Amino acid sequence: MAFAQNFDHRNRQVDSLEQVLATNPPTGDGVILIYRNLMYGYSQINIEKSMYYAHKCIEAAIPYDGWMVVSICNRSLAVSHYRFSQYDSAMVYFDKALEAAERMRDFEKYTELMIDNEFSSLYGSIGNFYNIQGKYHEAMEYYNKALKLFEKNDIKHNQVIAFSNIGEMYKSMNNYERAEIYFIKMDSLAHVMDIPYHIALAKEAMSSIFLYHKDYDQALKNAEIAYDYYFAHPEEEGEKKVVILNILSEIYLEGYADDRRAEEYAREALQIADELNIPREKAVSLRILSEIYLKRGQWRAAEQTALEARVCKPHFSF
Repeated sequence: MAFAQNFDHRNRQVDSLEQVLATNPPTGDGVILIYRNLMYGYSQINIEKSMYYAHKCIEAAIPYDGWMVVSICNRSLAVSHYRFSQYDSAMVYFDKALEAAERMRDFEKYTELMIDNEFSSLYGSIGNFYNIQGKYHEAMEYYNKALKLFEKNDIKHNQVIAFSNIGEMYKSMNNYERAEIYFIKMDSLAHVMDIPYHIALAKEAMSSIFLYHKDYDQALKNAEIAYDYYFAHPEEEGEKKVVILNILSEIYLEGYADDRRAEEYAREALQIADELNIPREKAVSLRILSEIYLKRGQWRAAEQTALEARVCKPHFSF
């Protein structure tokens, strides 16, 4: 999903930061920054510690009217509670984050753009929260709120992502006509910006639309552009590789009756999805493989694979 936080937890020296706290703790903004970095640093390796430092950061920030930091920390706590399947608690912390963002309006040190950016990040995260639960109408509401702020501030990069998210929501609701509208907007803006990654995202989206319309040649053409980009850039997120492999698998299976090529792509997608723990796309790969087994008359394998696909639990991603 989009609207990710710009922080590389892999390089954070959490031990050294904790040592600073233990031996020579700073005050004011200094300790707030350390708590915030520890919250981020532990977010992927120890959720409980990440939550502990989020609470410490909030406590330190409130006396200094650090409401943007309070909003960010509450957003992190919401995600952490989701990871523990505590959905009601997650929404409580999203609400606290929204309240903190609203408090920013009372202080001149927060510009209108800063406030809009914090709200748009929150709206995107809450949209993802509802999306991953299959609550598409609620997700759409928050994605649209984010899009309005991106358009207001002419943040084209995030407009592309918002168009993608909204289009995907319509796809999930099987409303391909509306999805196509947003994917075309996405494709147009991506080409205006001339950013290769955005163009790849747009081509991936358009390939799914052409697949729906059974225009397999155009679907394949667009999918191959996205595939070439994703696999030429190993630094890009692995989930996009899995998505495009699954799309290619469906194109070859449905459009060209080439179950051998379809199986190759689906198995490669499944391997990456397993390695990177991407349950949603793993389920898609398994569904495609089940269809291939059905086509070959391998009934038991088809049934077992379909059952495996059903138990794949989506994870929270933003």
